[in-house]
Amino acid sequence: MASPLQRPPDGDEDRGPQFIAAAAVTTAAALIAVCLRMYVRIRIVRAVGIDDYMIIVSMVMPRISTFCCSSSSNDGRRFSVYSA
Repeated sequence: MASPLQRPPDGDEDRGPQFIAAAAVTTAAALIAVCLRMYVRIRIVRAVGIDDYMIIVSMVMPRISTFCCSSSSNDGRRFSVYSA
């Protein structure tokens, strides 16, 4: 019986650039959504609540994750995918 994570015959495939691109795009989309929400809450509704501040604080986590993944990929660590 073969191991489920066998190395493909053509070698290992680095998926670091695709991972970084996906993380950056989703982080950017979330940042745009938060900025639009804050614009509406500040300029139109004129009522900013604690939930809005929590959303801003929660935007820090994806940025930290994207930074860590991109720096680890640039340092030579690989996001490898073995495909069958």
